[in-house]
Amino acid sequence: LDHFKRLNDTHGHQAGDEALRLFAEIVRESQRQNDIASRWGGEEFAFVLVQSDAAQALLWVDRLRSRLTQALRQRNRPLFTASFGIADSSAGPPLEAIVAAAVLAGAGQDVPLVRHSEQRAAVDVQQLVAAG
Repeated sequence: LDHFKRLNDTHGHQAGDEALRLFAEIVRESQRQNDIASRWGGEEFAFVLVQSDAAQALLWVDRLRSRLTQALRQRNRPLFTASFGIADSSAGPPLEAIVAAAVLAGAGQDVPLVRHSEQRAAVDVQQLVAAG
């Protein structure tokens, strides 16, 4: 979630907690049965969209953002945004390379089909594998 510290500092930690809960709720409503959603760190999440390529993942992300925007307006909560990095495993790279590509994409590095985010995240691939 973008500028999460600023959300907490401006509106309080309860608003930050509510933002995390709302985001998790929207993700649960958006994911398919075989997809994997995991909280990566404080305000960071990782998603594995099973049998989806980068273009399909981008569509999923856009739907997620749209649902998030709608929910924020309906529930009268402090506004926040979310940025995503997308990596495609259809070419068969190892899991570590896929996760690293998504993180680089989220950090604004030169990776195809990228939307930019606030900062680079540390990656613990073993944590993602264990969660899946």
